[in-house]
Amino acid sequence: MPRNTVDAIETGCRHAQAGAVERMYRVFRDIAARPLCIVAGGAGRTLVDQLSMPRRYVENLVLDGLARIALAERAVRRNEDGCSSSCCSPTSASSPGGATARRPTPPPTRRRSRGRSSRRS
Repeated sequence: MPRNTVDAIETGCRHAQAGAVERMYRVFRDIAARPLCIVAGGAGRTLVDQLSMPRRYVENLVLDGLARIALAERAVRRNEDGCSSSCCSPTSASSPGGATARRPTPPPTRRRSRGRSSRRS
């Protein structure tokens, strides 16, 4: 139990985050039989201990994903250059299930509005 205002605010925020995650888990449980909640980020270690559903903490989720994309991109490039080595084949950097690595499509570019700039001076 919190013993002062700052502690009460922090505790309330942690419970609100856990409640939001648990609520979304119930929504996903209607779609899949037993979804896995993947938790990452700075407060992830604390949050994962408060959750009751199947969960997994991944410390470097974004960096791990970027590394996988980079490896897949490298394999695609080497394959396009005609490398016949098994280390360069598209399936060496494939996703689980044997799908061939594909070059990711770039995100759409945003057009700047001609109105007011959102930058602050």
